[in-house]
Amino acid sequence: MNRWVLAATTTAMLAALAGCNSDSDNDDAVVEPPAAVTPDSINLSFLGRYSAGIFAESAAEIPAFDPVNKRIFIVNAQKGAVDVLDATDPANPTLIDTLTAADVAADAVVNSIAYKGGYLAVAIEASPKTDNGFVALYDATTLDLLGSAQVGAQPDMLAFSPDGKYLLTANEGEPSNDYSVDPVGSISILSLTDDEIVEVRSATFSSFNARRDELIQAGVRIFGPNASVEQDLEPEYIAISEDSSTAWVALQENNALAKIDIGSATVTNILPLGYKDHGVAGNGLDVSDEDGEINITTWPGVLGMYQPDAIAAYSAGGNTTWSPPTKATHAPGARMMTPTGPAMPARALLRNSASSTWCTPAALTAAPATTCRRNCVNWQPAPCSTPPPSATAVPLLLIRATAVKTSCSAA
Repeated sequence: MNRWVLAATTTAMLAALAGCNSDSDNDDAVVEPPAAVTPDSINLSFLGRYSAGIFAESAAEIPAFDPVNKRIFIVNAQKGAVDVLDATDPANPTLIDTLTAADVAADAVVNSIAYKGGYLAVAIEASPKTDNGFVALYDATTLDLLGSAQVGAQPDMLAFSPDGKYLLTANEGEPSNDYSVDPVGSISILSLTDDEIVEVRSATFSSFNARRDELIQAGVRIFGPNASVEQDLEPEYIAISEDSSTAWVALQENNALAKIDIGSATVTNILPLGYKDHGVAGNGLDVSDEDGEINITTWPGVLGMYQPDAIAAYSAGGNTTWSPPTKATHAPGARMMTPTGPAMPARALLRNSASSTWCTPAALTAAPATTCRRNCVNWQPAPCSTPPPSATAVPLLLIRATAVKTSCSAA
């Protein structure tokens, strides 16, 4: 029996025993549970810190907490491994072990982790990254490897379903830097029973290949050179409904969201997220990171893409709502450096390679319709058919988009 099922069963049994031992005179009394009160605010205070001793190298990227063993698991991207911290004294967490992917695949690296009910799941990227990756399942107490399974290319994030029966991975499927290899994006659905991965199914986007024009017209960003729809879509992050039947997947580079039926392992819909108009009051931004000043203002004709890097789902009043957090520019991949085709709005020119901002002729002083500029002010004129400069050659511009909150119950 899965550990989280056992825990739930034990809790139910204790509740039943408590009822049997109650005073018979009060058997008919109805005890109303206390009403849940949402606080107006939450106060956070500093408790402790762990430092890997490595600066600006992603040495502490994705955390997961084990409340039973008081351990913190951290993806150390610099090592390509998982650091295990003892947090018994939360003011002074200490490194006690490191889990690598060596027992699963040669030269592989850890991309993400998830914890639930005594298990640690690890998403592992193969070498090269365009090959199919893996998911490994560990005992969170002994750190023993319980099993592993092959999934799609470049599993970048994974999540347990609330009922503990499934483990889902977002297989980003980024192309090689020269686009000579472009794997498809997909979502792997792993069925779990008694400490084992018993089945792996794939939810793919192949059924949407013939709907390319329809998706582009709706606002989905599809732009890779000679890429099919399933090659161009890049699953980034997963949120799962409370009843474990539906998953929503952020397609970050595509500025869209995919809806997944977990039971049938099927992508049922792709939903575009639209654009943010930075010309509207309240949507201002500072477009330059080189003037040494804070200058947040509106820019008529400038549109931003939401491109959520993470999303979360919660249920209230019988409805499930998903919400991405505010987004900051992240490290660009191969597709982030590619000029956009017909997926962009008719008024837009070219996406800045280092941000999520689009420039239009109105925002560029006397710029011809075939001109593109970086950050709307600093990029020297160039034909729009010319790829933008490498993001490593220019400073990254930090862009934050207001969080979107959209009900998906009717989608």
